[in-house]
Amino acid sequence: MTFGTRARSKYAPGTPPRPASERKDVLPVTNPRDIPASVYRDAVLPELPTPQRKGVIEEWFTLSTHFLPAAFPRSGPDVPYPEGCDADGLVIPELEGGPGAAKKSRAETGVKVRKALFEINKKQWLGELPGHSEKPLWGCVNRFVRKAPVGKDQERGRKRVTLLLAHGNGFGKECWEPALMHMLSNSRADDPIVEEIWSWEAVNHGDAALINRKNLGAFYEWLDNSRDVVNFLTYYLPDAAGYSGDELPTHLPLLSQEISEARRKNGLTNRTLVGIGHSLGGCTLTNVARVSPELFSALVLVDPVIFPAPTEPGMRWVDGWGASENLVALCDGAVTRRNGWKSKAEALQSFKKNPFFASWDPLSLELYVECQLWVDKESGETKLKMSGTWEGSVFTGHRAPFEAWDILPLLDKRVALKFIMPEAYLLGLKHAPYLPFLRPNNSSHVIIMGATHLLCHEAPLETGDEILSFLRSEYGATRQARL
Repeated sequence: MTFGTRARSKYAPGTPPRPASERKDVLPVTNPRDIPASVYRDAVLPELPTPQRKGVIEEWFTLSTHFLPAAFPRSGPDVPYPEGCDADGLVIPELEGGPGAAKKSRAETGVKVRKALFEINKKQWLGELPGHSEKPLWGCVNRFVRKAPVGKDQERGRKRVTLLLAHGNGFGKECWEPALMHMLSNSRADDPIVEEIWSWEAVNHGDAALINRKNLGAFYEWLDNSRDVVNFLTYYLPDAAGYSGDELPTHLPLLSQEISEARRKNGLTNRTLVGIGHSLGGCTLTNVARVSPELFSALVLVDPVIFPAPTEPGMRWVDGWGASENLVALCDGAVTRRNGWKSKAEALQSFKKNPFFASWDPLSLELYVECQLWVDKESGETKLKMSGTWEGSVFTGHRAPFEAWDILPLLDKRVALKFIMPEAYLLGLKHAPYLPFLRPNNSSHVIIMGATHLLCHEAPLETGDEILSFLRSEYGATRQARL
């Protein structure tokens, strides 16, 4: 697909409609709590569930995968899977009547599961879902380190930056690699020095989902993803960037109390951190930056899932719980996803025929199949690492975007913002054009024409170029005037 000229003036600034979420006075609680020593001390340390990859950007960076404890306890209780689904997706009884009957049964079961997932989150929103899960969960990160160090004599006015990447719902930590490849391929001698890259993976996605499989359930709180990121940045991110040969253990070591306490007060003194988040990841990093602005120098938000509570016309209440009709359709599509192929090759051919993947960049799709599918040794089937059940639970657990809409105007103006938006913005929400203007100070935005919400998968070249353009303007040897 060819993407048109990027536009910078389609979104006219103005006073955005800002219907408050029903709990406007409550800010996200993202700071992790103290973890009882026995919880992870007695836990079996997981091994990498899939072989270590080299990564798409191996020309410049060396890749390694790591685990760390997730924030503890979780924001909600353990919630069993509702009738009709399990950790692998829908559970559909065998029926007579051929393919037509099976298709009808699948659709009907999917609607029941979707309604049940929305009801779970409605109860959480209303305070009717007490308790906090104390099952140990693990976060997962990919670490990219430069193959060769850049000496002081090579800086020439350039700043050193660390990138933290956060993915959208249904996609894992590897999804950014095509955009990174284009960004690095087009970099210049006066561009900022990307010292290290960390790509975050939520506990119910990708490799993290495989190792957490037995401890996951039907409830997912987006703010827990923010808590997990704060936990990583405060207690586990190494104090300084490394290079090839500076290996870290698979399980990241806990930093000293002295370093962690200093970070809580002063942020990352030895790093300039730029957070880059798409969709769920954009909302996640926004909530982190609101409570811990000292951790970030800038955020690049790629069509982040941030919108007001459905209190205005244009959104409706579904089954007594707020959601747009498009969001309901996305959830239906997620919970009814096929989850079984003979091989990754068969899955790839199936995806190529699926309209959802039709606009994807070929490398993005190949990487998705390579990294987000696994072979179940018990059944011999190739399956999604993140099942449709878990993907649906993320779609229905959408309270955090309401709160992010309210707190974005309060974000510390020292944290630079860059919005990368598609022409067809998220879910068709009428509020999306106002999003880049909720905090206009130290902020910019760009629109990739022809792209949809999945722009980092459809247009990794354009996405990578826009990330590079922003880094160049903020940290390059020759600062560019912001348009």
